[in-house]
Amino acid sequence: MNPLTQFKKMPILPLLIALALVVVAAAGAAGAAISDFNGDGHQDFVLQNGCKHKTAIWYLNNNVYTGSAPGPTLGFWFLVGAADFNRDGHPDYLSLDSGISPDTEIWYLSGRTLVGTAHGPSVPRVPSGWGWWGVGDFNGDGYPDYVLYNATTRQTAIWYLRNNVFISGAYGPTLPVGWSFDDSCDPWGYG
Repeated sequence: MNPLTQFKKMPILPLLIALALVVVAAAGAAGAAISDFNGDGHQDFVLQNGCKHKTAIWYLNNNVYTGSAPGPTLGFWFLVGAADFNRDGHPDYLSLDSGISPDTEIWYLSGRTLVGTAHGPSVPRVPSGWGWWGVGDFNGDGYPDYVLYNATTRQTAIWYLRNNVFISGAYGPTLPVGWSFDDSCDPWGYG
């Protein structure tokens, strides 16, 4: 499969947003995510300052910046992604512990206000060479799932969740030679 032909099948806006997030990550943001934070039907950017761990939400109308607002400060956690983990209609943050152990935590939000937290699923430690990459609903059950990536083998894996409970896992596709995920969500080199 030629990965370039797959881009032709993608809607242009998600592709542009994904490319913009790669640029943002390269510019020094510790993490970045995409979700609709103001309920206007348009995806917004969430950016995290790599030094202060503050987050900011950039509101977009398609590809046009319309304003921003501060989000919660993540302390010593790093932003991995955003999705509605508790199914309340508001995106939540998935964050990664800044310590030695690669623990995750879900930060439940109402708009941009933190309303609670929960530790990520109780699963075995992420295998050596693997790192957290993102979040999305891969099995269509309405619950976000974790994406893991091994930069050495270019292998992907999906951990299926129900809220913050691990249900099962499966390997995803191996990326073609010369292609990789951006590793900005793996600040300690786990993957």
